[in-house]
Amino acid sequence: QTSGESTMETSIETTNNKESKRQPTVAMLLSGGVDSSVAMHLLLRQNYNVTAFYLRIWLEDELAHLGECPWEDDLQVCQSVCEHAGNVTLETVSLGKEYRERVVQYTIEEAQRGRTPNPD
Repeated sequence: QTSGESTMETSIETTNNKESKRQPTVAMLLSGGVDSSVAMHLLLRQNYNVTAFYLRIWLEDELAHLGECPWEDDLQVCQSVCEHAGNVTLETVSLGKEYRERVVQYTIEEAQRGRTPNPD
C-alpha cells in the first residue's frame, strides 16, 4: 500500500462520513401544498431529521356540514408525502379554539372597526 492509496482511502472515508452525518431534528409545518412538500424534501436532502406537523384550524371543520372535509384531503396528501419521503413522522395538531380566538375574532373586530385585517 502506497501513501497515495492511503490518502485516497482516507479522503473517500471522510467524504462518506460527511454525507452520512445527520443534522439536528427540525419541526416543520406541512400543508399538503407544493411549497411545504418541497421544503421538506430539501431538508431531507441536507440530512436533517424532519418531523412534520399538519395544523387543523376551525374553518376546515366548518365545511363538514356540507359533506365536505377538505382538511381530510390535505391531511391525506401530507401522509402520502411523508410516506414517499421515507416515512417521515407526521403529527396532526388541532388548533381550532386558538384559531377562532386569535385570528377569526381579530378579523371580525377589525372589520367592525372599518379596517382591513391581515390576520394570518
